[in-house]
Amino acid sequence: MIHVDVVVVGAGAAGLTAAHRLTEQGYSVAILEARDRLGGRIRTEHRSDTLSPLELGAEFVHGMPAEIFSLPASDFALYEIRGETWTARQGHWHPTRDPDRGMERVLKEMSAWRGADRSLQSFLDDHFSGERQARTRRLIRDYAQGFDAADPHTVSIHWLAQTEQAAARIDGHRQFRLASGYSRLLSWLHNGLPADRAMVRLNTIVHEIQWSPGQALIACHAPSGEMLEPVTARAAVITLPLGVLTASDHDIGAVRFVPDLQTKRPVYDGIAMGHAVKVLLRFREAFWERRTPGYPYLPRLSFLRAPDAIFRTWWASYPLFAPLLTGWAAGPRAVPLATQADADVIGLAVDALVRILRVPRTDLEAALEGWHLHNWGPIRSLAGPIAMCASAVSRPYAKQGNRWPLRSSSRAKPPMRMGRPAPCTGRWQQVTAWQTRSCGRGADSCGRDHNGPFRRASPFLRGWRRREARVERQPSDRDPGNE
Repeated sequence: MIHVDVVVVGAGAAGLTAAHRLTEQGYSVAILEARDRLGGRIRTEHRSDTLSPLELGAEFVHGMPAEIFSLPASDFALYEIRGETWTARQGHWHPTRDPDRGMERVLKEMSAWRGADRSLQSFLDDHFSGERQARTRRLIRDYAQGFDAADPHTVSIHWLAQTEQAAARIDGHRQFRLASGYSRLLSWLHNGLPADRAMVRLNTIVHEIQWSPGQALIACHAPSGEMLEPVTARAAVITLPLGVLTASDHDIGAVRFVPDLQTKRPVYDGIAMGHAVKVLLRFREAFWERRTPGYPYLPRLSFLRAPDAIFRTWWASYPLFAPLLTGWAAGPRAVPLATQADADVIGLAVDALVRILRVPRTDLEAALEGWHLHNWGPIRSLAGPIAMCASAVSRPYAKQGNRWPLRSSSRAKPPMRMGRPAPCTGRWQQVTAWQTRSCGRGADSCGRDHNGPFRRASPFLRGWRRREARVERQPSDRDPGNE
């Protein structure tokens, strides 16, 4: 049996960051990860024949969040995306005016709304009805589905307004990439763990957690089904995906808590996670960057929007010159793709690109050198990075990754700050979340925990948009797990 001060379940950005900070405070940590790799929603592949890293998961740094920009510049080279955005409609391209005045007006009115929380769709129907507003309604729906992977019929307008305000505070309109890929961040976190106080166990599937205040017993097994050595600790940090937390005990990949975390269920039920499919097409050359009769000439292409296609958003690697186009389908539009075979999804992506670029399919296929696909449909795996939580209740909570709140049936209260001394780190963890009538804390809060030693770690970064969280140093002489 392995014994440590704290066990961290999950080796994504949240788990690695939690372990990093715990070891800084002198605690011994065991990190248990079901996959055969680190990273969770971050997955970077490097190829010798491609200058640009292949990001199958998180790719962009939206705005200038302190969590990223405070890191050592010598270790993390960032470059800003300054290319052109084009919109393709009915076989024609035109430069995209960004931001759109109609969308700005919708977001401004949502921010000023003081009535009961409601869904985006109902808000648009009541406040932006009529034929003259049809384009504005379509643009804002496309934005919510594409950027947040949200369903306009259920996503909370209070939450949308809050996240837009948070993005504005960090210049969210600016886009950056990590030159060496997001995996560089994972390597930095992993390499920073001291060997004498931290251990990482991959291919370790946690299936049961028995807990009481000040003690946790973790039962786990290998992918082959073989039982592995259990781990005991004085506290546990849980960084599991929403799909795992909401699964029943009989589902594959589910984790059983003994006793059950009953007070957390209302929190999980108030959160949903969006579907997303990401396709990377590698070509022999970037044909859109050179003048060829019959082909589009888009030498500074950054983003290409196609509202009529299944894959509505495409982007290139500009300002890096790499023969790579990435297609993105998210929200309700991505739901049918979740159950389709990978080859069929790639075929749909190629079809969409043929129509958008107006090039012969035979020519496009001849130029295509390879493809990569990450299908984050919830049916694929409970442990997948994107999961949809079907819920009949509606309470808004803070978004994480591509997680978004369901609309509230009653007026949501203003954001509140929730925190208490986290005994594991000797710090206050403060998380902006929506107050609810049930338990008053979001799913990722490290606030007052009614369930003994368990903490739901807030992530180090958000996959597509920064989550508001900060940690303030406070002295604490408490041991991990003591309430």
